[in-house]
Amino acid sequence: MRDIPAARVRVGGALGPVAAFLYVLGFLALPLMARGDLAWLVWLAAAILAFALICGGAYHAQYAYLSIIAKAEHEDLYEEVSANIMLIMRLATTPMYAGFIHLAAAITLGQTVFPAWFVVFTPIVTNFLGLVWMRVPQPARCILFGGWSNLVFTIMFAAMLICLLA
Repeated sequence: MRDIPAARVRVGGALGPVAAFLYVLGFLALPLMARGDLAWLVWLAAAILAFALICGGAYHAQYAYLSIIAKAEHEDLYEEVSANIMLIMRLATTPMYAGFIHLAAAITLGQTVFPAWFVVFTPIVTNFLGLVWMRVPQPARCILFGGWSNLVFTIMFAAMLICLLA
């Protein structure tokens, strides 16, 4: 990370919080698609996923510090900053999967405007396709696997929009 230009590091660090804001906007729309006696599952999924992606934005923003440490040649701080990054990643991961499960349950139980089969477009299913990217040679593997967690939401939101407009 020492050789990455400072402007690129700053932009990369800023993308996490910006993306988190956009995700929260997307998750705000989920309760509008809820219906039925268990519609609270959609509300809960939206809240949990919003929290997880806000943590994810904070997680990504902290990667800029690794570049700063490398450029300042203070590698002694690397472990401390890395430990903090991993703590925030764990804070995001468990709620994210809980949100996936709640959303999938709501859809399969008919608590949304979407048919039960729509669950195949949700992250609980599409996230597992990321394992396929582990077989792709580097450097494509890093890009595909790393970006896949963002693409699963893009797939879900695009499929929701298409389904609603159809």
